[in-house]
Amino acid sequence: MVVEAAAPAEHLGGRVRRGLAWGLVNSITMRLASLVLGIVLARLLTPEAFGVFAVAMTVQTILMNFADLGMNADLVRRPDWQHRAPTVALISLLAGGLLAAAMIAAAPALASSLGSDKAAPAIAVMSLSLVIAAAGVAPLATIQREFRQRQFFFIVATSFVVGSGLTIVLVVFFDWGAMALAVGKLVEQGLTVGLQFAFTRTRLRLGFNRSVARSALAFGLPLSGANALSWMVLNVDYIVIGRTAGAVTLGLYVLAFNLAGGPVNALVQAVRGVALPGFSRLDRADSAEKFVTSFALVLAAGLLMSVLLTPLALPTITFVYGPKWLGSVGALAVLAVFGAMRVVLDLMATFLIARGASKPVLLVQVVWVVALVPAMVLGVHAGGLVGAGVAHIVVGFTVVLPAYTLALKREGVRFPALVRAALPPVGAALVAGAAVWVCTQAIDVSWHALVLGGLIGVLVYVALLHRWVRSRLSGGGPTDRQHAMPQHRRTSRASADLHRRRPERAARAIPLWRSSRRGSHRLVRPTKSIPVRLSADITAVAWPSDTADR
Repeated sequence: MVVEAAAPAEHLGGRVRRGLAWGLVNSITMRLASLVLGIVLARLLTPEAFGVFAVAMTVQTILMNFADLGMNADLVRRPDWQHRAPTVALISLLAGGLLAAAMIAAAPALASSLGSDKAAPAIAVMSLSLVIAAAGVAPLATIQREFRQRQFFFIVATSFVVGSGLTIVLVVFFDWGAMALAVGKLVEQGLTVGLQFAFTRTRLRLGFNRSVARSALAFGLPLSGANALSWMVLNVDYIVIGRTAGAVTLGLYVLAFNLAGGPVNALVQAVRGVALPGFSRLDRADSAEKFVTSFALVLAAGLLMSVLLTPLALPTITFVYGPKWLGSVGALAVLAVFGAMRVVLDLMATFLIARGASKPVLLVQVVWVVALVPAMVLGVHAGGLVGAGVAHIVVGFTVVLPAYTLALKREGVRFPALVRAALPPVGAALVAGAAVWVCTQAIDVSWHALVLGGLIGVLVYVALLHRWVRSRLSGGGPTDRQHAMPQHRRTSRASADLHRRRPERAARAIPLWRSSRRGSHRLVRPTKSIPVRLSADITAVAWPSDTADR
């Protein structure tokens, strides 16, 4: 019997579900709050001051990918993370300090190269956030490992309110301009790390262990490089379009990309927060099986966004932004499809990182960048903004997806299982998307088409998939073992009765009736005994669920 092993898995599943729910709340709430803050600051600041801060924020965002050298992910996935924490914290702090010093020294040159000499002081101030963030690598890993997304939401929200309030005060009463934004971000980062230490009831512990440092860097350095390349993947289109088509066309594309990527980024951040610690706690076979279930559900969520945005691109742009932005309609329709692909690719990368395969993730990112640059140039020259979106889809589907599939195969994830898991949501998305498109063709008023088309899309998609989703959430989805050894229904019942009435015989090799292709039955005697598993293998979201929560 395996009843004892089921309880920890079920407990893990409940924590994953709650963590995912709070992660979605956190992502959506903070995006809305950032939108509101942007509107307020746009009325208080001049475009020049806003541009100066944007330059400093760009530099800080790039270097933040290197701040902890992937040490946070190493702690999250390691069972001996407490033993590793002092060494990892020291490495992260040293890396953050060196990057901050380099950023301060190079601030004038960086600001000048990005076209804004006035951004140098803001860059220097914001560089200090690298040190602060590096110091908090251990408490952040603790929060992620224990799925404490509710506390993390409180930490992030509190820090955002304090930092934003300070920014507004400095702008209104002291006229600090861009420096107010830099100081506000610095205070926000410091408060975030301080609250992380307070909620986890830990303190900064530094130490050094050579073997820990060697293994941590071997895992973290490829991951850090992959993060930097991932940022490049999401920005190479901006560079190509800006250089070839001009600022006006770039503005149309940025609007479409941000609109298509907003819901995707919220989902990606929420899933990533629970996927990394969740997958890392399962063994190879269980994690591979749970990944297939996670892949199916995440793909279904991503395709729902594509179903709504792709056929509703025209009424969305017309109603929300106005006719002057109609040039971004085609790009939005294509990028919405790429958004669903991004969700799946990010889940694949997170799974590989959880299994310790950071080098394959780096290699995939290198291949992605190498293939995307020429494809993006060709796509923009041939099709403009739509061509840029098509370049993303073609490279993702023909290069990146096969590369990740090969890497997943080494971790026990079979490609046929992914195909079977993807077919129901893809089919439902095609039907629902067609229904929405027909609706938009029959309605002329943009907001009528937006509301009615969105409602029809959701209803059709849910009607087609609700039973499939319920079966996946309750563990009813077919596994590789079920596909490999199909049993006749009558034989399954008889086998269950035999296990219940004659457990001593169940320990021996029991004949199994297996249906052949022609419908007849043949007797198969297994060479090994069949273990009795009394606990159901139930999956919810990505990992075994808590039956008490169901």
